[in-house]
Amino acid sequence: MSEENKQPLQPVFAGFWQRILAFSVDMMLLVALGAVVGLSFSDFFARVWPWSQLVGLFSILLYFGLGNSRVFKGQTLGKRLLKIRGVGCDGQPIRLPLSLLRIFILVLPSYGGAFYLPPMNEMGILFKIYTGSLVALLFVLIYFFIFNKKTRRSLHDIIAKSSVVSTKVSLPDQTIPKPWRGNFIIASVLIFVWLVGAYFFTRVMTQSFDLDRLTLIQSELVAYQDIHYANVFSGKILNQDIKYLRVQARWKGTPESNSIAANEIAKIVRKNI
Repeated sequence: MSEENKQPLQPVFAGFWQRILAFSVDMMLLVALGAVVGLSFSDFFARVWPWSQLVGLFSILLYFGLGNSRVFKGQTLGKRLLKIRGVGCDGQPIRLPLSLLRIFILVLPSYGGAFYLPPMNEMGILFKIYTGSLVALLFVLIYFFIFNKKTRRSLHDIIAKSSVVSTKVSLPDQTIPKPWRGNFIIASVLIFVWLVGAYFFTRVMTQSFDLDRLTLIQSELVAYQDIHYANVFSGKILNQDIKYLRVQARWKGTPESNSIAANEIAKIVRKNI
């Protein structure tokens, strides 16, 4: 065959279940390692919470960032087992900065809580925008992964200009299909519908306390010498005339008595009701 008739080979894109299984293997490995580290340093992580959540985030960024980059030829352990690898538009593993950006976008909806630090209140407008954005991002990631069937490239792949391909089979097709533009429109419409629905759902869940009072309770809880972090939330159970106040507090270290700690929290709450 002459050089003119030869067509460059383009690896076949990894399938849905190949990517799911590879990611599951990697996450099981990280969870096992995280459990060992967490049990070994449980007291330390309890004292520095919520900053301790960043340890898990950095571990994932490091593992997937290095594994999916040129450093490890685009293959994490899971990808090696499933015989797939991550590549860029040139068919070669992507650079480390792009690989870090790619995995950061993917895990942000799950680990976004690591950046949710006091004194942001659950009912504040910033919290609503923040959580709404994370949920919207998660939805877009899932939507593109499911409905971008030709390549299974989701938003993190599109932004990083990467794809996951098989290492076993090649086909004579050099062009990487671009996502159907209709997917972007459909995803945008569905996100808009979800945001509107979430807004009206929040309105239905009528608060039994005003925002200023909730903020005051949270501020006093955070100011208490033994409390590191606190959230205060109020709402109403649908179709029932039952209102509730929920308080979540993180103690600095381990309290001597859970009942005493609960009573101290209750005193602060009752004083401001």
